[in-house]
Amino acid sequence: MKQLDEAIFIHRTPYSESSLVVTFLTKEYGHQKFFFRGGKKKAYQLYPLSISEIEFYSRKEGELWNVVNADPLFPQNIQFDPVKSTIAFFVADILNMVLRGTEKDIALYNFVRNTITGLDETEEFNLFPSTFLIGLAKHLGVQPLIENKENKWLDLKTGVIGGVRDTDTISVEGKMVDLVLSAMENKQPFVKLDKKQRTDLLGAIITYYKIHVPGFSEPSTYEIVQEILA
Repeated sequence: MKQLDEAIFIHRTPYSESSLVVTFLTKEYGHQKFFFRGGKKKAYQLYPLSISEIEFYSRKEGELWNVVNADPLFPQNIQFDPVKSTIAFFVADILNMVLRGTEKDIALYNFVRNTITGLDETEEFNLFPSTFLIGLAKHLGVQPLIENKENKWLDLKTGVIGGVRDTDTISVEGKMVDLVLSAMENKQPFVKLDKKQRTDLLGAIITYYKIHVPGFSEPSTYEIVQEILA
């Protein structure tokens, strides 16, 4: 049966000389992989985080569905900006790693969609990867626990802000924790971080994900993002 859905493009894998296996985060069916026959010629409008209306045919359980068309819903500037497109590749890398056959999740879908429109509109890039990862943690069920906001440190191992310090604690402190708290509350960051703090914060969040998200490893785009945003 032919169906339509709004979908965010995440990843593509060559299947044959002309076809692809493509991965989308869809609004109604969650994270899905599709067979795209002739996709190498048809998928020129698909770039990381492009938002499209996809037309597809569902098949038996366990089989790849067939996507036959993907039309952009509206113009996006991301693909024409080298910094934004690099961040988009990073975000897509993260999503491709942490979303494993998820079912319909409107809150997650809206979060990712809002992240994309925010990236499309913003001119402040330096903290974007960090705030994205902090916001995503809530939807993955690994958001830090706030024990005491006044104690400005986050234990990366326990995932607790303001808890008891142990001798082997791996933590971030001060302004970086202020930024974590504002991102958790979906507020605009009210602190300014210097180059080293930005680099350290993103590295700490990647470490946090390695500890708390099963199967997570450092994304291939991490070093490139660090260089561009430093």
